[in-house]
Amino acid sequence: MHLSMRTSLPTAASLVLLVVLPLACAPDRGAPPWQIEQLEGGAIRVFGLVPGRSTLAEAPPRFGPAVEVALFEAPDGSLAVEGYYSKVSPGGLTGRLVLSLQLDDALLATLRDNSPERRALRTGNVRLEIAAGDAKRVRQAVIRGMTFVPTADLDEEIVRGRFGEPEQRLRIDENTALWLYPTRGLAVALNRQGKDFLQYVHPADFAWARQGLQTSGL
Repeated sequence: MHLSMRTSLPTAASLVLLVVLPLACAPDRGAPPWQIEQLEGGAIRVFGLVPGRSTLAEAPPRFGPAVEVALFEAPDGSLAVEGYYSKVSPGGLTGRLVLSLQLDDALLATLRDNSPERRALRTGNVRLEIAAGDAKRVRQAVIRGMTFVPTADLDEEIVRGRFGEPEQRLRIDENTALWLYPTRGLAVALNRQGKDFLQYVHPADFAWARQGLQTSGL
């Protein structure tokens, strides 16, 4: 993952492809970020979406019809696609939302090869525009992870009050701590000099999320 693993998330506002998805109903503002519903089989539901099961096409009824989507290529050649909402208000709490999508390597390579435009980023990654002809396949991609970046700052007292004591704490650097709740598929980043965020994945996929968090250069 790229954007969803960084406290520099606001830079995603310049993502390149605007994908307009059909809006089946009015956006649902009712589910707050701390409402994590545990489902049979171990999955979780947050914001009305189920990481590891819900697709990008299911996001518009909750957050609106326009989601920005881009393909990212890391210096090591790895590829990832992310959808980005610059403003959402789940449960009345305003913030940004990044959806990390799960696509197989063959499709990722096709998206890269079909991209009509690419641009190098200061991070060393390359951002690639997704060709219009590939947009439909991207809409059907499963959401692997969701990262919510609230406008308001979080602190330990708020997080503890909403989620309880973490199962594990990790210190990334002198400014950033991770509070991990693997059995609930939740990781919370508390950054004294940057943006805090909450990340949600299927609990069975938590090792993937944790690895990304620890290696992302928070």
